[in-house]
Amino acid sequence: MQKLKGKIIQIADYLIFGNIFIAVCAILMSYYTFVVFNSSLNYTLFGFIFFATISSYSFHSYLPTSEKEYSDKVSWVLRHKNYLLISLIAGAITSTIFLYFLRQDFKLILTLIVFTVLYSSPKIKFENFTFFKRFGTAKTLYLAAIWTLVTVSLPLTMITSFNSNAGILFFLNRFFLIYTVCILFDLKDKDYDIQRGIKSIVTILNEKKIHNILITCIILFFITSAAFYIFNSSIIIIASLIIPGIVLFFLLKRSKETKSDYWFSFALDGIMMLSSVFYLIALGFKIIFN
Repeated sequence: MQKLKGKIIQIADYLIFGNIFIAVCAILMSYYTFVVFNSSLNYTLFGFIFFATISSYSFHSYLPTSEKEYSDKVSWVLRHKNYLLISLIAGAITSTIFLYFLRQDFKLILTLIVFTVLYSSPKIKFENFTFFKRFGTAKTLYLAAIWTLVTVSLPLTMITSFNSNAGILFFLNRFFLIYTVCILFDLKDKDYDIQRGIKSIVTILNEKKIHNILITCIILFFITSAAFYIFNSSIIIIASLIIPGIVLFFLLKRSKETKSDYWFSFALDGIMMLSSVFYLIALGFKIIFN
């Protein structure tokens, strides 16, 4: 039994810390965008997003860390540098192949790649990259923007016809959810950011102001979710849209108290794809009982 438990933990570590889980999250979030706008799926885009996510997260993890106290994730990363390097290279090559077939969207994708590198640039110990360290002050904002652009804007570029106001509203809805999650991640990494000299809202503002920002983002998420009924009156869509915000609200206290890598890399990251999961479950029940 002990061996089985150890094997399960080992597999879970590869899925979570090896960036496979977060790549699946990205695909499901992109899938949900196609669903919301009632469009056919683009599997080439899914392939690009999956491998690009693997590559970018492996790149970020592979870069050296200056943490004084190693967490579960950092300890795992340090023991699996070769795995991360292989994932980085394989992901980069495979995503480039998919990118060839998405070349009509190359400008947007190239912009996203640049901003992804900027997010990791404070960890790059190379003189020419010190300029980019100033971007660390806005890392929470542009990380949330990158995720929203990848999982909302990229899919929308593949959809031939949709209401632009609906697209903007959905973009904002997704952004408020992701931004809230990113702030919670920043709270977890607050001490680490202070070590690196990186300023963010959690290192500048006090606890009460940060809490107010979190609550404001969740309220705006609920408002945009309810407003989306104007463009899509499907009960399943609106319910699946709202559920992640409800779950996130009830997990706020726990998320501010713990520093568990498993909690953040599984539970909180998983919240972002809850709409897709709920929709697929609801669709499955609908098919079964019809």
